[in-house]
Amino acid sequence: MSILTKIVKINDVIVIGAFRDEAAIRYAYAEVQKKGNKLTIKALGAFENSEQLAGTLSTNKPVILVLDGKNVLYKKIDYTSEADINWRKNLDFENIYYNQLTYSNCAFISLCRKEKVDDIIKDIQQYKFQIIGLHIGILNTVLLQQIIGNTHITANKTILNFANLELHDVEKLSEDEEESYKIAETHLSNWQLPLYASALAYFINNDKFTGNTERIAEKDEAHYKKAFEYLGVGMMLFFFATLLISYLAIRHYSAENLELNQKTLFSGQSINKIEELARKKSEKMRLLTETGQLSKNFLSFYAYSLFQTVPEGTHLTSLEVFPLADDIKESKKAELIAKTIGVTGTTSGETSFNNWLETIKKLSWIQKFEIISLKKDSKNIQHFELKILVDDV
Repeated sequence: MSILTKIVKINDVIVIGAFRDEAAIRYAYAEVQKKGNKLTIKALGAFENSEQLAGTLSTNKPVILVLDGKNVLYKKIDYTSEADINWRKNLDFENIYYNQLTYSNCAFISLCRKEKVDDIIKDIQQYKFQIIGLHIGILNTVLLQQIIGNTHITANKTILNFANLELHDVEKLSEDEEESYKIAETHLSNWQLPLYASALAYFINNDKFTGNTERIAEKDEAHYKKAFEYLGVGMMLFFFATLLISYLAIRHYSAENLELNQKTLFSGQSINKIEELARKKSEKMRLLTETGQLSKNFLSFYAYSLFQTVPEGTHLTSLEVFPLADDIKESKKAELIAKTIGVTGTTSGETSFNNWLETIKKLSWIQKFEIISLKKDSKNIQHFELKILVDDV
């Protein structure tokens, strides 16, 4: 797999931020592209729920998921404090997801219960998103401190306080705040900043960041998927190139062969005769098609099938299979209306008539039918006219 990751690079990712507050989960996203050593933000957005998210974002690009808000705990661990060291040792790592930022004399850990994280992952994955990275909390924002240059950075509803270029403490806010930071030529809010930082963390390796969130990542699958996409495109191009070369070669030699055969075997008169015969054959085939002679069923089959379904109280006065388009005239060629059956009749039972219409609608050879007219006379008898289109001619 290491060889594949060197050959097949993932340079486009979508970072989805899920922030849980008291009311619901808010979603934000950033589409980030890596070109050389430069990260470019291609798109930004925010959504009220995952349905809106899935309706907007493409599932063809891998996803990095960033979870924050309620249920995410931040803790500073002082290596000189036995209480802090014991607190970390007593964590149930099997039932939590965590990320840790480690310094020489302390560490910062962000964690969340496994079932809370799995609920959000399941919600995202139901829309076929492929998750290649998971970050609990916003500790990755530390990577942007030297770029921003501030000693206090707000990420989501958390303030990161720095001293001597290192994270000093983490402070959660009780209310929403809006801050803006300039990264290259893009202005990012405090809600978008952790998304960009998580993309940066994915593309670079920093030994200070550790955790157990890698176990849910689908990095291998993403690389295999991209490799198969490249392979598929390559095979398709090769196939079409081979097909085009074959087609051009066959066309060239076929043209030369045809020309030679025509010169040696046929005279101009015989060629004209063949063309005339071909025209007549085409005309006859058209006529046979229009009259239904090439149908898989005899014309009487349609009439018989319809008669079989007529209920009591309904009488057919006429049934024309492939009727004439116009009256027959001596000076005019007769033309048939192909694929069409005209039916007229009377009925005294409205319910049985409607049931009959439902019955013939289900016949496999009927494409559709139209009620041309439906009138009731003074004797309460309904006169109807139907137009039926045949499907299998």
